[in-house]
Amino acid sequence: MQAYSFGRAAKLVYESLLSEVPSDPAGIAPFVVNGSFGIEIYLKTLNLIGRAAYNGGHDVLAQYDRLPEQMKSRLEEIRARYFSEKGLPEQGSMHDMLRRIGNAFEVWRYQHEKGEAPMVDVIDVFSCLDILHRACLAGGNG
Repeated sequence: MQAYSFGRAAKLVYESLLSEVPSDPAGIAPFVVNGSFGIEIYLKTLNLIGRAAYNGGHDVLAQYDRLPEQMKSRLEEIRARYFSEKGLPEQGSMHDMLRRIGNAFEVWRYQHEKGEAPMVDVIDVFSCLDILHRACLAGGNG
């Protein structure tokens, strides 16, 4: 439920502050932080389902890399079906999307101290949230 809640918060921020032109830059950090944290929690949930040892880090690619190979394959099947159903342009594999998101949760929370943070693709965030949500609802089997 937590992963869904953070993903939902990201969607609400996007809809209220970022979906229109011009967008309100005040929505960027809350969108990235909530969306990437939701992705992280979904991946940690799938790791628990797959019986992987707990890893408390915030890098979503590292969390993905810990998944059993069978679960990664299943996520790729869900991803392909998702992009086909939505009629969206391919964003690459789950690995590609999660690599681009990386440790955005951590970096964007402290952007005020570091002065910069990497760009995060909106389609990557929403796609990963939806794909991982589907996988979690199906107990990792999608």
